[in-house]
Amino acid sequence: MWLVVGIVFFFIGIPSIRTAVVHYEKTHERSGDGRVIKYAQVTDIDSPEFYMYDKILYSENGDVYDYFTRFDKVNISLSYDHKQAAITADRVLYYVDGNLDPVLICGRTQSYGIMCKDGGYILYCNDITNAVKVYDVANNEHIKVNDGIIKDSKYAISSNGKYVTLFHQNKTRIIPYGQQAVTSPVSDEILFPIAVSDDGTRAFYYDTNKYSNKTWVYSYHDGELHQISVFEYDNQWSFIVNDDCTDLFIYGRELWYYSNRNDKLRRVLGNSPNNFYFSKENLQVIEGPSRVRTVDVPSLEGCFIDAYMGDYWFYDAHKDAISLAEDDAITYFNIHDKEMDYLLIKDDHVYKGNVKTNHKVENEFIELEYKTRDFVANKDLSTVWLIDTDNGLHKYQDYHMYDFGEVSDSTLLKYVPCEKKVYYISDSTVYFLDENTEEITTVSEKCRTRTYLSSDYGDFAGFTDLSGRRVASVYGNLTVYK
Repeated sequence: MWLVVGIVFFFIGIPSIRTAVVHYEKTHERSGDGRVIKYAQVTDIDSPEFYMYDKILYSENGDVYDYFTRFDKVNISLSYDHKQAAITADRVLYYVDGNLDPVLICGRTQSYGIMCKDGGYILYCNDITNAVKVYDVANNEHIKVNDGIIKDSKYAISSNGKYVTLFHQNKTRIIPYGQQAVTSPVSDEILFPIAVSDDGTRAFYYDTNKYSNKTWVYSYHDGELHQISVFEYDNQWSFIVNDDCTDLFIYGRELWYYSNRNDKLRRVLGNSPNNFYFSKENLQVIEGPSRVRTVDVPSLEGCFIDAYMGDYWFYDAHKDAISLAEDDAITYFNIHDKEMDYLLIKDDHVYKGNVKTNHKVENEFIELEYKTRDFVANKDLSTVWLIDTDNGLHKYQDYHMYDFGEVSDSTLLKYVPCEKKVYYISDSTVYFLDENTEEITTVSEKCRTRTYLSSDYGDFAGFTDLSGRRVASVYGNLTVYK
């Protein structure tokens, strides 16, 4: 959602140019594949969040930046709070925050730059010097971790940015960057790091063998490397780790859970999971290819799993995952303290369910005369917006129902949590209903009548205009894509 024109004063491959601030003039001209057709008013927000879709950056303050659309391959690595990121564009590495003013970190990097999840530090490999470095954002400083990284070697950085793990001096090591003399040797083998803890005492690794078609997964803790298990198939397993490297999900055709607190491995599901949801999840974004996902939770226990064969609740490593709502799809949910509330439509009414340990409770959430054909809810499920079977639009909150008139008989709703707005299409016009002010605002008057607002943009709203072009609405900006 941003468009930028400018001059970058550096030469690719010249190692003497270490860091430069790149200033661009923001314009309303077309650039790349996307074109901003309506700009939001930019407001002053301290440390705004931002997101990337189709190589275009969108800031919470309404600003747009589409300089990266001119690159072929773009990868973004975001901090937990989505306020800082490392962006690698055709092997050139930048640091970006919500003000959308990029800083050049490296003119040629060997692989994607990695932003540590708490923000403030970026791990990368300089392709010219063949050295792994950490960029300290606050001090604008590049700190060398090691020299002479071997081809295909991988590395990981702790969530707080203080520890790096990689293969160095003939061993896989954990290194507090800038202190190479105080390293922890992990293995004589070249292992692929999954994650390393904030204190450098725990880490997860894996290794594969394409000839035997197997994957080995390891845990490093208590000063030793422990083999968790050997799994069939190589390069078909992905990993989710909690914020400080105690819990690990290993998933592919099955889902396994491991905790280094008790060295126990347990199969959670015998079928393929599609997605995982935790208590501290940010807005959905596209971050590029990665086999490792780190989440900001103390434990992976207390997880809602959308799987190939249904919905499941995993709350305790000693118990099987619970199958939820076998006959009805769960649409909205809120996870807190290893407990989950959720909403679904059942018998034409909205029901609220709760699951804690292995106990499920369901009750009718809307005990009024309205039968519901579609609904959405805010993050904590305290407010529900619904369309009744007579096409009336309502809000249900604190046992009261508020009416907003009629909509088209094909209208469905989409709630955008970071904007706190409900979007919908009625009579070829896109509207949003503001959660706080209850005002209804027109977004676009020219669109095809659709039964839904596209999910191509994660939790933001997208639709198709009369020419058949895809349009995204993000923080008040409208962008057209071919």
